[in-house]
Amino acid sequence: MDEQYVLTAYWGRRPLTVRQYLAFARGLLEKLRAFDADAFGCIYSSTDAEARDCRCYAADFSDFEERLFPQLEDEDKRYANPDPEVDALTLDSTHYFGFNEIFICQRDPDDETFIAVTIDAGGTGEDVGGHVVVEFPVQDYPQFARFDYVKELFRIVVEHCRPERAHVLSHEW
Repeated sequence: MDEQYVLTAYWGRRPLTVRQYLAFARGLLEKLRAFDADAFGCIYSSTDAEARDCRCYAADFSDFEERLFPQLEDEDKRYANPDPEVDALTLDSTHYFGFNEIFICQRDPDDETFIAVTIDAGGTGEDVGGHVVVEFPVQDYPQFARFDYVKELFRIVVEHCRPERAHVLSHEW
């Protein structure tokens, strides 16, 4: 049987601009990589994976904003901007539902196993909250089976996200 852990942190309404979302996401991914460079050594967005462009972000994340910004735009959405005449995505845009991206974390791009980090945040809607989900297969990353390791990972996510509630679940299939 394979075992999967899922760490989830939830919070209520916390509006963010695209610029703030990018900083929030980058900050969390930088902390995860600093915590475990083996597990989080190669990080790229799931949009990159769909495009078969599985290049890792630079070690210092210097290419993060440049690569992720265009992937956040959805041509079917209208964004709120300081200039009401502009409805395209800008760094100062906000959106009712916020922004969402799934990041793939691997030892290297050729590795078949991966950790998924979903960052859904920034909605301006009154009833729109945010969350971060970290999913990891224990059998491929034995360090995740250690309580002290998972506890430290949990602490990093909670300190960065400041959620209203958070938990770690495990399931086997």
